[in-house]
Amino acid sequence: MVTEQTNVYRKPKNVAWPAAAVTEPLSGAWKGVIQFSQLQIGEDVVIIGTGGIGLLCLMVAHKAARAG
Repeated sequence: MVTEQTNVYRKPKNVAWPAAAVTEPLSGAWKGVIQFSQLQIGEDVVIIGTGGIGLLCLMVAHKAARAG
């Protein structure tokens, strides 16, 4: 694939490849569960789909509930 140099970021040496690979999907899950929905502690969450993004959404919602 050919892309602009500004679209490419170096992976820090202290970040493992599996962690680097999940960074973008995890940020999307966080944005959907926390930022867009404005989830509050004690609210119910319904996640439709148990694919990779759905499971990340579940993990984000679970951590958010325990953070309060």
